[in-house]
Amino acid sequence: MDLYKEYAQADLRFVDTNTLALYRSLSPADQETFAFDTGVIDWHEYLYDIHVPSVTKPVRELDELRKLRKRPDSGRLPQLRDGRVAAFFDLDGTLMSSNVIETYLWLRLGELSGTQKAAEIARMASKVPGYVWADRTERGTLLRTVYKEYAGARLSELDQIVDEHLTTHILGRLAPDAVRRIREHRAAGHVTVLVTGAIRPLTRPLMPLFDHIEAADLAVDDRGFCTGHLAASPLVGESRGAFVREWSRREGISPSDCFAYADSHSDLPLLAAVGHPVAVRPDVPLFRHAKKSHWSIVDWESPGHASRTLDPAGLHR
Repeated sequence: MDLYKEYAQADLRFVDTNTLALYRSLSPADQETFAFDTGVIDWHEYLYDIHVPSVTKPVRELDELRKLRKRPDSGRLPQLRDGRVAAFFDLDGTLMSSNVIETYLWLRLGELSGTQKAAEIARMASKVPGYVWADRTERGTLLRTVYKEYAGARLSELDQIVDEHLTTHILGRLAPDAVRRIREHRAAGHVTVLVTGAIRPLTRPLMPLFDHIEAADLAVDDRGFCTGHLAASPLVGESRGAFVREWSRREGISPSDCFAYADSHSDLPLLAAVGHPVAVRPDVPLFRHAKKSHWSIVDWESPGHASRTLDPAGLHR
């Protein structure tokens, strides 16, 4: 990821004019010895069979080691000194395997006909490259881009769809170990806080689990229709760490006593803001950082029966 990051974030065109001129200036014997004419290279074979496998070999070996290592114990919470404690949880990828595009389709597809559903899925699929680019550029850009799709929807109807058709689906997608850990925090008298870039309607089924939910609020006009914008900047990157520190200060809680759970390297500011960071099924950069920093690492697997349908609301209509 470090090696290809700059290439993935830039639109570039490469030319080999100078390289070819150098090659042609060589004697026939040297041309045979130093064969670097890019025009005769089978690039498909080189990239797929030679270059990429060799570059990704360390990552694949790391994945094998992760599979072989003993499953981390997500058991009891450590004893803490007296005082108030908060536990901050990320949602997508941490409590359940989901993303903002998938959850948008949960809300959208249920109100469409069969042919309209196929067209909507195809339309969103065509936008995925742009969404990937936005995510690489800045997470907040991705959220704002996707949430423009909600323009024209009535916010109260989004709440209704979640309450009537998505609650069971969302709760069924939660990792059992994650729910168990939240309940352990609550049993210990800790304040549980959900910090997510998901829109607030989608967090409604999770309200019984959390004392406070910090989610993305869709801006609405005076008729209650979504404008396609957010009411406030989403909590991403460094702003998550700032939120933890400010929220804890207001609540009279020391961040050094608090817990945080997240899965992505982009959540490092959130995890670094507390005294007890926990990496949940982390991506490779976060896994490396967690190992280096001696943070706890847990594997919260999604339930085996969880449905991956893009249209859970349609199944209940």
